[in-house]
Amino acid sequence: MKRILQTVSVLLLLCGCTNGKDRREDQEQQERLQTQIENQSLTVSETIPFQYDFTITHEETDNYTLTLRNFDVAMYDVKLLVMPLSENGEASSLGFDEQSYHVIPFQEAVDKGYYSSLSLTGSLSSLQDVLGIVIQWKDVSGVDTYQRYWEIDCSLYIDE
Repeated sequence: MKRILQTVSVLLLLCGCTNGKDRREDQEQQERLQTQIENQSLTVSETIPFQYDFTITHEETDNYTLTLRNFDVAMYDVKLLVMPLSENGEASSLGFDEQSYHVIPFQEAVDKGYYSSLSLTGSLSSLQDVLGIVIQWKDVSGVDTYQRYWEIDCSLYIDE
């Protein structure tokens, strides 16, 4: 019995260390992507494997909502980062915390972490902002990682 308790204790400690390591890696990955967006070193992708809706709301501050939907491919461990290209913009992200997001086209099981659409909200410092958006995901094997980058000019959505 003592040996079983020791084994369980060691396994719990190892799991705790792994989660901390994964969290640190996610934070570092988010910082790298933010730097790439700030430096405008990402190339705009020719295609993106989904459709998206973008809306701006005017409250005390100007806010945006980006909704990704109608996915063409299954995506696992989805990470999404939206950041204004202006100097005083604030980044919004999804998937860089403990929550994992997976997308299987035309299916949804939120209790299992599978979504049919993903939404992200953020604030704008100016209605003239251009947002840099990067999405990363893995395939079903978890080995290959894919990335797409595109930009949205908020001034085109002011009247909506």
